[in-house]
Formats: sequence, structure tokens, C-alpha cells
Amino acid sequence: MIRYARPFLPLSRFFSALPAALRWGVAALLFVGMAWLYRHHSLSFSTNSDYANSLLQGDAIAHGNPLLNHWVMTTVSYYTTDALLYGIGVLIRGFDTVLLHEIPVVVYLGVLVSAMLLATNAARRGAKRNVWGAVVVFASIGLPLGGLGVNFMIGPARTCTILYMLLMLLLLDTPRVSVPRLLLFGTLLTFTLLGDDFPRYVIVVPILLLAALRVWRDRAAWKTEVPLVCVAIGAVVAAKVVYALMKLVGTYVITDSFSSQVAVIPINDVPIHFLRTIESLQVLYYANFWGETIRAGLGARVMICILPVSFCFASWYVLARLAKAARQPVQAIPFDRVSAYLAIGMAINLLAYTFTNLTTNLGAVRYLVPFCVFGAVLLGRGVSRGVFVRRRTRVLALYASLVGALFTLPYFLIAVRQPSYDPPARRMGEWLVANGLREGYGSYWGCAEVTARSGNRAHIRPIAWDGANFHTFFWGVDSRWFAPSVQPNFVLIDPEGFGTPPASVIKQFGIPSRTEQQFGYTVLIYDRDISGKLIVDKLAP
Repeated sequence: MIRYARPFLPLSRFFSALPAALRWGVAALLFVGMAWLYRHHSLSFSTNSDYANSLLQGDAIAHGNPLLNHWVMTTVSYYTTDALLYGIGVLIRGFDTVLLHEIPVVVYLGVLVSAMLLATNAARRGAKRNVWGAVVVFASIGLPLGGLGVNFMIGPARTCTILYMLLMLLLLDTPRVSVPRLLLFGTLLTFTLLGDDFPRYVIVVPILLLAALRVWRDRAAWKTEVPLVCVAIGAVVAAKVVYALMKLVGTYVITDSFSSQVAVIPINDVPIHFLRTIESLQVLYYANFWGETIRAGLGARVMICILPVSFCFASWYVLARLAKAARQPVQAIPFDRVSAYLAIGMAINLLAYTFTNLTTNLGAVRYLVPFCVFGAVLLGRGVSRGVFVRRRTRVLALYASLVGALFTLPYFLIAVRQPSYDPPARRMGEWLVANGLREGYGSYWGCAEVTARSGNRAHIRPIAWDGANFHTFFWGVDSRWFAPSVQPNFVLIDPEGFGTPPASVIKQFGIPSRTEQQFGYTVLIYDRDISGKLIVDKLAP
């Protein structure tokens, strides 16, 4: 460890000389300090209706609807990965929009700690952890800016899915996977798949591919690989069975699944998607310098790009050695299973992002967050576990992460000094409650956040304009919100006017008794129930 970290030798010796209790105390203080810093960082971000929906779902879970019966989810349910956590949060501290920041920060801290543990796991039982793997992980994802900042500091953005996947890999990160570990892995995988099917592609598929390679190289390997494969496939089946049973009892539905929308792009679109993938990785690290004028900060952004480049190298390095081993007649697989899973999962993530319609715009960078987390862990294992065979490669990997962090740090310090964001939706929600406006309509992007910011006291139901009429919008809602007993008497138009043209609102719902302009929003207020004017679509089973 020390040989390629000589500049840090005095610091390392100082901490090694401290009593164990004092070292743990220092670590605990650092953890609490970083938690406070991340919370403050999160509060500077704005939220929207996607995030607010998770809180509203959590409130429903906390108040007698644990399976979210009657709810219509978006393309992914995030039921076990986000909604349940918000339900626990509401039970602990009540309905409070600060949970939109605190829960993602808690989950992110779990991701960071799990990734550091995974990067420092000893290669053999009884050996000491190599702390430099944890240093690499923290340098790579511990100062979240840009797209990583948004996706880590507020959710849902698969951060909890990533946490569960790291815990799965920790269970498998042992020379011999015991039966209890295998059962825990299967249970956690099933639980995660109930909320998000992403692990099927970056956990289950790598397990199947590596198992096939190991058995092909050594017939005796089936004794260890087949049980793992059976558990992984069994978890996929079990998740579907559990959801089917939940539907019999009464639970949420997904009418427009994410997987049904993904398609391979035409060959002519590959070059632009390839460039967009590169730009997406830069956006995640606040390092997108394309189109920027030459100035002082440009060089720093170029240097920050060292981090995603290092992740790509780590994945390529492991995959290249696996391919080499597959071509040799007697050569064993040169890596532990978890490092191979990480590399294969990263490759699948990157290829899916590049060659499918996920990259319609840079707003889809959230799909590459697992690539960055897995890359940080694999880079850390390359340094600490000898995944990188040559000492020179380990040295370069360590210093690449430190250089990237060094140029990220000034931007991060500026970001965490930003004041907490006070959204107009909060003031709008309070105004609605103060004026007795409790039931109304609005566009999706303007309704859920105002509802949440009002303390769930002013309820704005999402409606959609199809060019001719307004319809119910069954997307991230409880279908009972459109029941005949609900008597809405206003339409809220958000500052962007998205999806609710005022002239069209008046044409369908009639002339309002008065119109208010508040905090950038427009409120068309009626002295009657306007629900009869809304076209109520039939909810697909």
C-alpha cells in the first residue's frame, strides 16, 4: 500500500499511530461532517413533481395504503427503492418536504460507504483492508457536482437501486459464497426488482455471462456457479410472482413501462449517440466544455474528465484480460467475480446508453450514474486488490482519481456554499391553503410539487391537453383523486404554462369568476365544481 503512496506516508503513519478508538472517533466525526455538508448541498437544489410524487406515495404508505393500491405509477414504480423509504421518513418525522432532500442524502451516504467497503475488501480472508481503495472511491464520487450532484442529492434517480446493488455485490465478494449469503442475495435482488428492473441488466446478466465463461473454462466450476445462476434467475421470477400476488390483493399499476419504450437506434444515428454518450459523462461531472470559450475554468473541466476516462479504462482492462483468458486453453479466470461483474455491468450500461433511444437528450444522463459508481469501485479495487497487475497502473489509477478530485474540489466548495433554494411552489401552496383552495387541476409538472409544498393540504390533480380537450392524466397519481366526490374549483397554470394553455382552459371549463397571478403562477378560480367538464379516461387494467 505504502509503496505507491509515498507522498502520503507521514499522514498514513500519523493515523496508524493513533489508538483504534480514536481513529474510529475521527472517522465518525468526518462522517457526520460530510453528512451535514451533503444535506446543505442538497437543499440548494430545486425539486419537481417527479420528486414530490415519491413523497406523496410515502405519505400514502404511512397512512394506511402500504401497497399503494389505486396508484398509477410512471415508467418505473420505485416502490421498494424509494416510496417505502419516504413512507418510513413520513412515519418518523411527519409530512415534511425536507424529506425530499434528507432521504436522498441518507441513501447517497449508504452508496458512498458501501462503495468504499467494496473497494477495500481484502482479497483473502483475514487480510487487512487497503484504505487506498476507499480514497479512490471518495475522490471519484464523493464530491458530486453537475449531473451526479442532481442525481445523488435529490431523487428518485436509481440511487437507492445502486445502494441495493452494491449490497448484493458485498454479499458475493467472498472466495466462496455461503448458503446464507446466497439466500440474502436472492432476497435482496427480488426486493429490488419489485421497484426497479435495472439490476436485471447490470447484475443478473453479468452473473450469467461470467458463470458461462467459468464453466466453459473449467467444468468443475458448475458446483459454485450453477447455484448462483439459479438464485439470480429465481429472483427475477420471484419478483414477478410477488407482484402478481400484490395485484390480487390490490396494489399499484404501471401502464407505460420503461422497458416497453427502449429500442435499438438505426445505424445512421450511432455517431451522434456516441458523441452524446461522451458528453453525458462530462455532464455528470460538471466537465462539459464543448462550446465553452477558452478561459481559466476550461482547463479544470478538462482535467475533471480524467475520472470518467479512468472508469472506461478500468472496465476495458478487466474485459480485455477476461477475453484473453477465454482464448487460452488452460488459463484460469484472472479476476475475482465481483470485479468481473462490475466491468461487465459497466459495459452493458454504456452500450445500452449508446445504442438505444435512451440518449434522446442530455436529460437522460441519470441512466449513466450506475456506470460512474461501478467505475469508482472497480478503480478502487484495481488499486487496493491488485486487479491492476502492474504497480505502474495502480499508481496511475490512484493519482488520476486524486487529480480529478483536486480540480473538482473548488467547484464543490462553491456549490455547497449556495443558499438553500426556496421554491415558488412552497409560497404558491401556502397561498392556496390560505385562500381556501383545496381541490384543483393543473399540468403534471406544476401539480405534485405544489401539492407537496402545501403540506398535502391543497390537492392539484394532473390533467393533459391533447390539442382539443383536457383529459385526466394517469401518471404518478392515485386514481381516486378523480373520483366524483372530489369537487375541484380552480386550475393552476405553472410559470412555464406547460400543458395548460389559458385560452384552452377557459374554452373547456368556462370563464373563471376571478384570475389571480401569484409567484409566477396563474390561478383560474371558479365558483362551482368544474369536474364535469373534464374528460375522464378509462384506466387501463
